[in-house]
Amino acid sequence: MKIKIKYHQGAKKIAQHGNWIDLFPRKDYFLQAPKPMVNTVTEVTEIIFDSIFVDLGISMKLPKYFEANMLPRSSSFIKQGVIMANSQGIIDTNYSGEADIWKFPAIALKETKLTSKKAITQFKIQPSMDAPWWIKLKWLFNSKINFIEVDVLTDPSRGGFGTSDK
Repeated sequence: MKIKIKYHQGAKKIAQHGNWIDLFPRKDYFLQAPKPMVNTVTEVTEIIFDSIFVDLGISMKLPKYFEANMLPRSSSFIKQGVIMANSQGIIDTNYSGEADIWKFPAIALKETKLTSKKAITQFKIQPSMDAPWWIKLKWLFNSKINFIEVDVLTDPSRGGFGTSDK
């Protein structure tokens, strides 16, 4: 299967090692440690966590009936002090325009620096739930992926995160 991939300026090239593929932040990020805040009305102490969307520097055109499942690397919590805000990200075939840049929604559990040298997340590509049975069967016997680097993705951009329900 051939998949078009656009690397935005500063993005690290992906390297496939088995079914899961690592992704790196496009640049370095610094996140603050959680801070306790007292709500003066309720007198309840709340913990405020620093959170950001980490730009991964890639956009991709997935084939029809396929999706990418993105999960945090097992070391992201321990070594980098972050967790993924929604535990898992699903990238569908419609998130395939030039401006549909993949991001990792990070929540900082401690003061930390995320660097472009350390992988923060990983993804795998698989048939979506609505893929016809023959697509799923074909995938079972041939799940080899070839990433084709392109300068431009011509599909319309969907408009960012949280837009699949619009």
